[in-house]
Amino acid sequence: MDSETLVSAAPIKSAPSESSPEGPRKSVLDSETPKEDIEKQEEQKVHIEQEWESDIRNPKNWSPIRKWLIVALLAVLVFVATLATSMCTPASPQILQDLNCDDEIYLTLLVSIWELGEAFGPMLTSPLSELYGRLPVYHASNLLFILFSCACALSKSIGALVCFRFLNGACVMALSLNPSVIGDMFVQEQRGGALTVMMGPGIIGGVVAPVIGGYINQALGWRWVFWIGALGAGVAELALFLTLRETYKPVILHRSSRASHPQERSLQKSLSFQHVCSSFKSLMAALSRPFRVMLLSPATSLLSFFMGTIYGSTYLVFTMTTIVFETSYGVSEKNVGLTFLGQGVGMILAVAVCRLFLDRYIKKQKASPKGMQPEHRLPTVIVGGVLLPIGLFVFGWTGEKHSPILLPIFGTGIIFFSFILCSISTMGYLVDAFEDYSGSALAVMVVMRGLGATFLPMAGPALYGGLGLGWGNSLLAFVTIALLPIPVLIMNFGHRMKGMTKLEMEGRASSVEQTPSPAELHDSIRLAPPSETSKEIAWEPKQVGSA
Repeated sequence: MDSETLVSAAPIKSAPSESSPEGPRKSVLDSETPKEDIEKQEEQKVHIEQEWESDIRNPKNWSPIRKWLIVALLAVLVFVATLATSMCTPASPQILQDLNCDDEIYLTLLVSIWELGEAFGPMLTSPLSELYGRLPVYHASNLLFILFSCACALSKSIGALVCFRFLNGACVMALSLNPSVIGDMFVQEQRGGALTVMMGPGIIGGVVAPVIGGYINQALGWRWVFWIGALGAGVAELALFLTLRETYKPVILHRSSRASHPQERSLQKSLSFQHVCSSFKSLMAALSRPFRVMLLSPATSLLSFFMGTIYGSTYLVFTMTTIVFETSYGVSEKNVGLTFLGQGVGMILAVAVCRLFLDRYIKKQKASPKGMQPEHRLPTVIVGGVLLPIGLFVFGWTGEKHSPILLPIFGTGIIFFSFILCSISTMGYLVDAFEDYSGSALAVMVVMRGLGATFLPMAGPALYGGLGLGWGNSLLAFVTIALLPIPVLIMNFGHRMKGMTKLEMEGRASSVEQTPSPAELHDSIRLAPPSETSKEIAWEPKQVGSA
């Protein structure tokens, strides 16, 4: 909608005429507003922000029980997504046999194609959540997830199954939206603990998924692996529908302002053409935001590339664990699942470390002269970046030399400890740095992670076959060592490397011809000065109950 039309909820005929003593009403977004009015409006906006801090609609003011119940629900979503990702791994040989496929590349592709879908899905879901709110995107993504899980179970060919697995992965929003919701509900010094609680069940899911998938395949057949994934997603969606409410501040403010005054709807109806154009511009601005973050924020791009390499290396080790221990140590197919316990222990320890130290360090920095900064999340990323190559060396060379089996298992534990340490801390940094637009920033990271998890594991057999387990893992370790300066650089200069202004995040170059966001629409309605001849049409949004 044109910014000139957003200053009042009154019908056009009620506004002062050009010939009236007051002259035409000015928009708060008008670039020609006098300096004094701009200063006054800025003061009013600060006042509005202060009111929001104590507003009952503010998710940060929800009761602790309600907030932690939502965190638990988000953790369930992560658990379901993790199970659905990996449960089909032990069933892959049976799937290929039943679908008459003898190309072994599909043994890896059935898992990695999910990661490719998971890489590109957030580029759509994250910006849409910043335009329409978190809640409708969650519901739409979950329903599509259930639909494509059922389609996987009903697939009659390997091509159809791969296609539906890709779409299934694209509907996973947990990695990009869950941290954003936590950012909506918790203040900075409480987010680290909430992020670790959210990630915990997903870690357990990654460990038990192959075991559960193996038993389901033997007892019920491989198609039930996907049916159970759809059932779990259905239960989670029902709980989500009953529990979660909108948490995104701009959308809460916009909806409450519309609900407070039905007169605005008649104005929008009379200006439907401008409204359609404005909505289209807002949609394009939202959908392009992750790409703008990728191009204009060096800190986000570099850190996402770093995480993509770490996740790809970790995922390669995960996909090759079964092959390594069966061929090098003669572990039976029945017992090979026990070799994943080292990875599970490493991840659980990493969650405990993040839970204990992330928020404690942030609270300590709050008392310092400079206060809390998003870059204070990054020391643990550096620690994880140092430990990862150590784990790769241990896993590679102890496996190469056929050392006692506990040593390579210990190496995988170090690898997964470092991955979780880096992952949770990086999510915390992006949520703190981008606040309302953290979904778009997280989408960039998820894309890089997904690409790394898709393509590096596919190179695993050739890498280990050509260089051996020792030098193959050493090559990965050297690459991660070369990238270690990235988090160090961002920790020291991240405030300069973030690189995007608020206007650039919103997709606007200047205040001329700009389309207001939902939050600005709310502010413009509240800040519009009432006409002396039509005071009855000036209004402010009423305080409503919790969104």
